[in-house]
Amino acid sequence: NLSKTSHLLSLPGAKERLHLFTADLYEPGSFDSAIEGCDFVINLATSLDYSRDPEMYYVAKTLAEEAALQYGKDEGLEVVTVAAGLVGGPSLAPTFESCSAFITLAPITGNQACYQILTEFQSLMGSIPFVHVEDVCNAHIFLMIHPSPWGRYVCCSNAIAIADMADLFRKRYPDMHVTAF
Repeated sequence: NLSKTSHLLSLPGAKERLHLFTADLYEPGSFDSAIEGCDFVINLATSLDYSRDPEMYYVAKTLAEEAALQYGKDEGLEVVTVAAGLVGGPSLAPTFESCSAFITLAPITGNQACYQILTEFQSLMGSIPFVHVEDVCNAHIFLMIHPSPWGRYVCCSNAIAIADMADLFRKRYPDMHVTAF
């Protein structure tokens, strides 16, 4: 779909080095041609509508991570997972489709499903973990180019409580209504 990928094709060096493939997370084998001959594969996708059942987002992420680690162990592949906090920062995409952004903005948007995810994060960890998108990219690159033991790595640069986040939004955007559910 060119409307979703044209921004990628216009990046410097894309004509020479970027190859786009069509694949479906639900279709076994559909990624085979895309990863053939690759030394590294980074999967950043969890196909799930988190707004329908927010708890299923965590379940899906956890099950996918466990399956990937087990597959790597069974097949003798070095599989590394990066558990990032809510990811923020600029996007290459021309549209606003970031799951983390929708969750982060829940006190402003009033989206109760996203706010529930924030409260679950806070109840599990005591605060909401955040990380900049560039830090997540750098972590993935670091783990690719430096030999590392397989397993799970956490990528988080800061954490904040929901009440403090709401106060920050109120101060930064005084004309916006910040919801306290």
